[in-house]
Amino acid sequence: MPPNTGQILALVYGCIDEINDLRPPEEAIEKRPDVLLVGEGGSLDSLALTMLILNLERQASKLSDKEISLLDGRELEDNLARFSTPAALVELVEEAVGS
Repeated sequence: MPPNTGQILALVYGCIDEINDLRPPEEAIEKRPDVLLVGEGGSLDSLALTMLILNLERQASKLSDKEISLLDGRELEDNLARFSTPAALVELVEEAVGS
């Protein structure tokens, strides 16, 4: 059975927690579905975004018992909108796991 939206959102927030552990408290990313992660005014630089994507792929793979690739051969810069918010990440993971 594929994971549900709530499970995937919790997974995204857990990956954000791991990024927050590496940041000063005043730079912590809020855990809201609509918080801007990338793009103008986003919370993540390219390294933090890469770390988030890799960790999310690893955690989603464990949760779904299948190999997950969120980039799927696409260029990251061409697909930043797909990583823009936690809600967008949930949709991306849902697509990847076949929810």
